[in-house]
Amino acid sequence: MEEEKVILPVRALRELIRALPEEGQSIGVELDREKQQVVFKVGNLEMISRLIGGDFPPFDQIIPKAYKTRVVFDRELLLSGVRRASIFAKGNANIVLLKISEEGLEVSAGSAEVGKNVSRMEVEFEGEAVEMAFNGRYLLEYLGSVTTDKVTLETEGDLKPGVFKIEGSEFLHIIMPIRQNT
Repeated sequence: MEEEKVILPVRALRELIRALPEEGQSIGVELDREKQQVVFKVGNLEMISRLIGGDFPPFDQIIPKAYKTRVVFDRELLLSGVRRASIFAKGNANIVLLKISEEGLEVSAGSAEVGKNVSRMEVEFEGEAVEMAFNGRYLLEYLGSVTTDKVTLETEGDLKPGVFKIEGSEFLHIIMPIRQNT
């Protein structure tokens, strides 16, 4: 069997997962390049989706090969802190600020209309102190989907990609920071 690389709409894959009657069931996949479609077959269910044209962006170019800052934190504590901060971040483009240093991790957000929220937590820290601004929704989506207790964040600097890792897994999650006007 020859390997083919295609880009599929995430919505189609979500619908396929919802339609699966049981875990572990095999899925038949047929690719029709002429019609730019993929057909999934599960039992008597057949689902057709369009392929997304073009090439996937070269994401490996934005994944840092090294880091200047590395922090390991309790996922649940950070999730709680980001949830609280996100309430205050709504009036400020959902910007949640992470200050990472030897003293720990500080999560904050604020707006003139609502006020400010700050949470602090202890972390395992190595490297240089950084101050990174992220879209709070992206942090919440990631932290809400991870099931491990500890998560690692590595970065090369304030405006460089935040690389989130789970110990014992090859899975990476990249969140690009937001440049703040200060």
